[in-house]
Amino acid sequence: MIATESRLTLRPRQEQYCQVLMREESVLYALGLAQGKTTTAVEAAYRLKLKRVLIVAPRNTYSGWERTVRRQYQDYTDPMLVRWINSTVPGKQAMQDFWNGVPGWYFVTWQYFALRPEGFWNKTDVDMVVADECHRMQNRNSKSWANMRNVGKTNTKRVAMSGTFVGNKMQGAWTTLRWLFPEHLIKDGSYDPKYGVYGTPRSFWNWVGDWLIQVEDEWLGFTTIEGERYEEGTMLSYYDNYIHEGDDLGLEEPLVVDIECKLSPAQKKLYKQMVEEEIMWLDTPDPLTGKLPSVSELRAVTRIRLRQITLGAPAFNEVGKVAYNVDTYSSKLDEAMEVMGDLPVLEPVLVFTHSREFASVAAHRFTQRGYNAFAWIGGTSDKARADALATWGKAGGYQVIVAVVEAIAEGTDGLQDLCSTEFWFSDSDNLFMNTQAKGRLPRPSTVRSERVTRYRFIVPGTYDQEIIDKQLAKRLSLNNSLGSQTKGNHST
Repeated sequence: MIATESRLTLRPRQEQYCQVLMREESVLYALGLAQGKTTTAVEAAYRLKLKRVLIVAPRNTYSGWERTVRRQYQDYTDPMLVRWINSTVPGKQAMQDFWNGVPGWYFVTWQYFALRPEGFWNKTDVDMVVADECHRMQNRNSKSWANMRNVGKTNTKRVAMSGTFVGNKMQGAWTTLRWLFPEHLIKDGSYDPKYGVYGTPRSFWNWVGDWLIQVEDEWLGFTTIEGERYEEGTMLSYYDNYIHEGDDLGLEEPLVVDIECKLSPAQKKLYKQMVEEEIMWLDTPDPLTGKLPSVSELRAVTRIRLRQITLGAPAFNEVGKVAYNVDTYSSKLDEAMEVMGDLPVLEPVLVFTHSREFASVAAHRFTQRGYNAFAWIGGTSDKARADALATWGKAGGYQVIVAVVEAIAEGTDGLQDLCSTEFWFSDSDNLFMNTQAKGRLPRPSTVRSERVTRYRFIVPGTYDQEIIDKQLAKRLSLNNSLGSQTKGNHST
């Protein structure tokens, strides 16, 4: 693969980051969405004339990586330039070529990467490994981490990319830091008199003991890990190779409009039953059966049920699962239809919910009201999703995409060029998935000129509101920790 002269001009801040990527062997590239992480990583590899690059990333990001590599190398026709390693015939050939040292950019999904035997990926030389959305390996017991921890040889450049690399909790940072900086987890490993610690050993629990708060629960018999032991941001401040908080590259906070919704009498009854008795009586498909109880024996299940009730009145389906009838009452859907009536004809709308079952019902109900809708849920084929985007907002196509947060949060690029209106029926319990999803539309766009409007449909005084408040507090705490302002690193 021979590099040609690049005509790409980076923004000043991107140029600074590109220089860091070129200079350092390992880089934690933790900028948020739409700040050019892919562009600068590809440009750094291009300038260094790296021959073989392995990208481990979510499958939705493949088109973005391929497009960026081909644009910056200015070779759109060479089929050997970007290869996808997978179970197809071309994918297996790409794997063989990767093993045989053939130059190129090799893309593999986290799922396929994790399925290979441990040690499979570190038996061949590679110039650079990019762990895109590296929070996918935050579980130190996962096969993703087992395969990633030793990938690449001594001189392999390592880049971990994610604006939410810690996941929901600070302990999620360990795998990424251990992969990037295996010899030490603070700057030089020397004694720090201010905090009384030495260079953190490789052990997860030793690292936790140095930097995070551990709470022993004698009654339950296990240890929980809380936030940082010292001032928020202290631990990450030791990393000179930590790129974060990039400059504003055109991002604009969306206009947030909160719409209060009310529970129906049936929903109120179910909600009260679940709160007071942790049991609710639900309709069944067979009218002769009448109602059957749904019993919650765990607090986590109770929270799930309470969230379901705020979306609509749930019922048992044909296989005995708690779901929704297509005609279930939902004040959130009613309020959403009111907003739809005020929008321009064919105005594209992106709807988010945590519930797969409710997403399907919502898509059906939007379509019934004349707003052709597509349910973007787990299991939907890539072709169906691509076709939905191709017709989104166009005459005869889809006007509304109803997406489960986890299904669309990662790597679904280009939405900002098609849509400027969001509806949020419910947040995911997964904080960093919410963060990813909420960054889909408020990104720089050469097509869209309107400011993004985010409508949040909230039932006050319920777990619906509680989870939003809790996630806001957690997000603020993590932002302080990830800010890492106490030492001179590559922050803004």
